[in-house]
Amino acid sequence: MNRPLVGTACSLCIIVACLQMSAQAPQRVDLRELGYKTPEDSSSHFQRQLSSQLISVTNLGEIAVGFVTRDRTGLATRELPPLSFHVVRFTRSGKFISQLTIPTPSWHENALFYGSHNTLLIRTGTKLILLSPNMERVAERELSATRDSVLMNWKIYPLPNRTGFVLYNYRESNTSIALLNWDDLKPIRECPFSQYDQVLSVSNNDILSFHPSRADAPLRRAIEAGELCGRSQFSYSWEGDGAAATLIDDDSLVLGGGGSSVRLVVRDKVRWAEAFDKNSDVVSDNIKASADAHFVVIAVKKFAGGSRFLDIPRKLKAVRIIVYEVKTGEKASEVPLQSPSASEFDFALSPAGDVLAIVSDGFLEIVPVKGQF
Repeated sequence: MNRPLVGTACSLCIIVACLQMSAQAPQRVDLRELGYKTPEDSSSHFQRQLSSQLISVTNLGEIAVGFVTRDRTGLATRELPPLSFHVVRFTRSGKFISQLTIPTPSWHENALFYGSHNTLLIRTGTKLILLSPNMERVAERELSATRDSVLMNWKIYPLPNRTGFVLYNYRESNTSIALLNWDDLKPIRECPFSQYDQVLSVSNNDILSFHPSRADAPLRRAIEAGELCGRSQFSYSWEGDGAAATLIDDDSLVLGGGGSSVRLVVRDKVRWAEAFDKNSDVVSDNIKASADAHFVVIAVKKFAGGSRFLDIPRKLKAVRIIVYEVKTGEKASEVPLQSPSASEFDFALSPAGDVLAIVSDGFLEIVPVKGQF
């Protein structure tokens, strides 16, 4: 064999291998270079976590990240509020695609979600905006404001197939729920909803709601899955860990939040569970599943110190993001958060679960999920 050709072939193999390894390596993007600034009211990040969705991933791995900055001073108006919601798009390798800013009246009530055709649903306060893949406005919808309240009291739950989304208005009275068409933001179905229940998540056909504890069993919690404005499908109740749940499909859910464990429940049976250190670890309420129902991702926070007797709060020491294979409970990826004191923090899986995107304190991390690239 010709030795120069052998050397050339080996060099090409090395180059290809390096490119493959590079494509699979986690990417870290500094959003400060694109205008990110630490929020002025970062002390209220708990409220932001209740109302915001800061990151979303398409089926091709394109990523959209959102953050708010104060861009104007002086007298604010409804048409021109002082804040801007930045929507920045990247490829799965972290390459910048485009940036768009939209005026917003709030630091908190902002969100973004990719649709099935790479359209982008944006929420800024009481306004919904649908953008085309070219970032052109396709449709808009105004949400009613809540009188005498600093909260807008609206939450958005996209269907996994992204053909529609559930719009939940959680007011003290006249609570309502509606399914809207993603392509034009028009209602498909809507109905009243119990003001005592709480929507937790949705599948393509059902919604999952949390029921308040009964007076005769204050420590027992109950959730119910059922058709939107329709009949119940199944329910599950328990005592102990678990304050949040996410539907994986119409028959199964992952339960976690507020405690030191996570578990998969199919109908009324626990299929697998993992317990963390109950003295230091807390599973966050933010639980997300891939659209194909193969993967689920959670955040586990580690605390240390503190004293209940002296009323000294524990300090957050570390956060790690864990991706599980739904059927087996095996870990597909585990990523330590590089900024564990994050005031702005969110994560998302691509529909096929092959890309995990994390935004934290002005940095975007793009992580390939093991065995999926």
